[in-house]
Amino acid sequence: MKRLLGRSVLSVCMLMLALAWGGPAAAATGDLVGTVHFSQNCGSGIGVGIAYDGAGHLWVSCYHSNPDLLRTDATTGVVDQTYNITNGLGAVAYDATRNGLWAGWGVGQPAGTVMFIQLDATKTVSGSNVAFTAPQDVVCGLDDGMAYDATDDTLYISDDCSTVVHQHTTAGVPIRNIPWAGSGCFNSGVGIGGSLLFEGSDGCSHVWVVDKLTNVPAFDFSTAVPGDPNFRDEGLTCDTETFAPTQVMWSKEAFSPNRAAAFEIPMDTCGVGGQPPGHGPPANLTLAPATATNQVGEQHCVTATVTDAGGKPVAGVVVLFSVTGANSASGTGTSPTDANGQSEFCYTGTAVGNDTISAFADTNNNGFQDQDEPGGTAQKAWTPGPPAQLTLSPHADSDPVDAQHCVTATVTDAFGNPTPGITVSFSVSGSVNTTGVRVTNANGQAELCYQGPALPGSDAITAFADTNGNGAQDADEPSDQATKEWVLPQNTPGCKVTDGGRITAANGDKATFGSIARVSASGTPSGAQEYQDHGSAANLNVHSSVVLAVACRGNKASVFGTATINGSGSYDYRIDLTDNGEPGAGADKYRIRLSTGYDSGEQVLAGGNIQMH
Repeated sequence: MKRLLGRSVLSVCMLMLALAWGGPAAAATGDLVGTVHFSQNCGSGIGVGIAYDGAGHLWVSCYHSNPDLLRTDATTGVVDQTYNITNGLGAVAYDATRNGLWAGWGVGQPAGTVMFIQLDATKTVSGSNVAFTAPQDVVCGLDDGMAYDATDDTLYISDDCSTVVHQHTTAGVPIRNIPWAGSGCFNSGVGIGGSLLFEGSDGCSHVWVVDKLTNVPAFDFSTAVPGDPNFRDEGLTCDTETFAPTQVMWSKEAFSPNRAAAFEIPMDTCGVGGQPPGHGPPANLTLAPATATNQVGEQHCVTATVTDAGGKPVAGVVVLFSVTGANSASGTGTSPTDANGQSEFCYTGTAVGNDTISAFADTNNNGFQDQDEPGGTAQKAWTPGPPAQLTLSPHADSDPVDAQHCVTATVTDAFGNPTPGITVSFSVSGSVNTTGVRVTNANGQAELCYQGPALPGSDAITAFADTNGNGAQDADEPSDQATKEWVLPQNTPGCKVTDGGRITAANGDKATFGSIARVSASGTPSGAQEYQDHGSAANLNVHSSVVLAVACRGNKASVFGTATINGSGSYDYRIDLTDNGEPGAGADKYRIRLSTGYDSGEQVLAGGNIQMH
């Protein structure tokens, strides 16, 4: 709007409400399709901004005025809502992605200030804020042109008295300066249509259309309005609905009377609210894959595809993702959506179980899903990862001889999740030597139980997750070790047993024995034991050095201690005695075991007697 302050401001007057049609149905680019006179003028008599919101409204901004923003009916021009944002706005552009208006500077804020005006689902202003400042774009102090491009979430800004269009991110970061394609005056309003940039003119009544990336001309058209010689285009906005199926570019006259004209543009060369041509606002959101299964620790990515009511992808939409269930995560992924209407969100699950992934198109960027914001869900199942840790429990333990010992191996993945169905190989060495193979249950656990030895001692227990089933531990197969101590049984206070007699040992030798063992009332054991194997398989004479424990159970007694063999050394012994009544011969039973490995076996007395007292 060249020489802004040099033109007189027209007086505000009452206007007839009218929609003036440019003759017969338009049939070519640049044909005048209709004009609209708004029912309220700007207080200053100047207003350059116009934006169509896809809901039948044209938003008109006013320079140096209160109110400075009018919502009008696109067909009748009736103003049904007014707002004062900053006491003066420049050009405006509707952002269908955020459901709001971008507004340039127009006295109410320092030159170069870009505002964002939030709308709610009813297209009513719900708030506003300063988005960023771009003082480098200022020439004459009024923003004549503003356009939003949803395909890359950028803004195009055209200041008064300038021949350059400036592109910024919506955070205000400058991207590039685009030379105006026209000649003979200055650039003015701007509009975006997919790959095309519409560039108006301040005083030339013409719109030039170029490739937004290469600046190569695509087409152009006149914006002269028959019967309205003072009409010249300032703000531009795309409208694919008001004159459907004809699509138009609205051009706003800056001076009162407050009015705009609609000119035909080629089909699908422009979209509402910065959307690519032929696209409506978000109506549907789908997530893919709808279901999936992964091991924990793997990354899972889900793609949200946002489409309009006609199934066409909608670019530039911020999608909010959230994960609930076994795992939790949230974010916007690769938002805003790309030209295919897609945004990808990835996360890594660490807990076994099921997740629900939810997403919605946050068109007004309030962080909550409103009634008109489409959403969708997907399901995700996480299974355990490969075994990473094996833990034996108990890690250290002790029990009396003869007891059963059970050890549990718990196999988990790198995140501590139980891993069922894993083969665990156990090995026991020491007082007891045994092995076992078990498979983990749903809790990732496998148990090995074995019987303790006859004599005191200790075991080393090892186990590993044999994930490949080859029976040998490989470098990536976790393992653990545990220990087991076998101790003497408790003494039985008051127990006393005497014995003497002969047996035939398991090796076939004749053997004789005689002993006494007792436990005091206070629990102190004492006694003496002697056993002689007369050969020829073994020739040994066992004399007890000390009695360490005497355990009595009914008619049975077990005596533990250390002894010499053939007069030397110190060896553990265990003698098991059974008193089956009188006479002892042919009924009572005797057995001796030594730490040397000697075992007479349990034998019925050939002669003699065993008596429990």
